[in-house]
Amino acid sequence: MEERFRFMKTLWIAAPAHAAVVKAVAEKVRYVQLTDECEGLLVICGSGGGKTSLCRELKRRYPDDTTDERTLRRMVTMRIPKVCTRARLAKELLFGLGDGAFNFGNAEDNLTRAIGLLRASGVKILAVDNFQDIPERRSTGSVRIVGNWFRDLFDATALVFLALGTEQAKKVRFSNDQVRRRVVTQMHIPYFSVTQDQDLMEWMFVLKELDRELPLAEDSRLREPQVAALLYFACNGIFDYLCKLVKRAMMLAVERGSERIEIGDLEAAFPFIAGDVAELGNPFEAKFKGRALDRADELFHRMENCVVQYDDAEDRHGQAK
Repeated sequence: MEERFRFMKTLWIAAPAHAAVVKAVAEKVRYVQLTDECEGLLVICGSGGGKTSLCRELKRRYPDDTTDERTLRRMVTMRIPKVCTRARLAKELLFGLGDGAFNFGNAEDNLTRAIGLLRASGVKILAVDNFQDIPERRSTGSVRIVGNWFRDLFDATALVFLALGTEQAKKVRFSNDQVRRRVVTQMHIPYFSVTQDQDLMEWMFVLKELDRELPLAEDSRLREPQVAALLYFACNGIFDYLCKLVKRAMMLAVERGSERIEIGDLEAAFPFIAGDVAELGNPFEAKFKGRALDRADELFHRMENCVVQYDDAEDRHGQAK
């Protein structure tokens, strides 16, 4: 079981939007190599939309290269600190670089040291997570300080600056001239949908690939129309929910001696992602009437992503409207 879950941690589903970002990053890495100039890319992705798996895949494609003499860091990840100052930004970057002395030194010395490490380590990609946490709604001076810090970093390095964040990250980008001029390209990884034919095709593709990659000996047929519809209701098109649900169902299937996931496994796994509100509506129960789980206190209350329904609870092979 442990080996199966270790495998699941490396799972990569090349959904169209995610694959497009990977391709764009590769193109920018190549451009930086040719021009020796920093390139920026802002990726908008909702919570649970696949940022972690995206970064993991990029890290796989741009791995560390360790020799007896030194370690080349092809990709480094840092987070925006809750208290966003030049000093804390520099500490977060040093921490991401693996500097054991990240917590010592003043803001400017630490930035200089970080720039030196970025160059010496051969970093090609600097991924900044939670980019929306830059305090764009605070004082103008605070935003300018942060923008100027990134400007100084950009101007002293030649790498791909990959900013990852929710919709609020767009406001951050447009609220600061320094950031906007250096992060020109913007891409979007939306939650999955089934409202249009193309959306439905992408959802079925993801389920097919997920089923193919599962460390199980048999096909779980997740892409069958009735199962695909129920999975969509259960996760509202949010990739993280889908993965957690399927991993839990896989564990339950293996524990009962099976090599494929059944509806009963998904029914038993759903409370794992929904908690107490699972009793308000479990898509895999026979009594469930196909609908979005967006009523008061339900899992996706106040979310607008899931809008499809099907009427006949008995017809598990019915079509979504």
